[in-house]
Amino acid sequence: MGKARGMEKGDWEKSAGVACPGCGQETMQLIGGLCRLCYRAKIMARDEAIEEKKERRYYRARLRDGTISLQELKEGR
Repeated sequence: MGKARGMEKGDWEKSAGVACPGCGQETMQLIGGLCRLCYRAKIMARDEAIEEKKERRYYRARLRDGTISLQELKEGR
């Protein structure tokens, strides 16, 4: 088949990216083993889990201190 814009066909096929294990899309760069979008989603999910854990700790401490009651917590006050 010849050359494709100055490259041999085999070289052109070798230049393809790798598949992301998260989404299966072809990518040229893996960050932490994932494509950029999957890595960003992973980081966002991790950050949300950390924030949720902090919030639970905060309310548990307020319940333990007695500065908030379980009833107030249930009512969202």
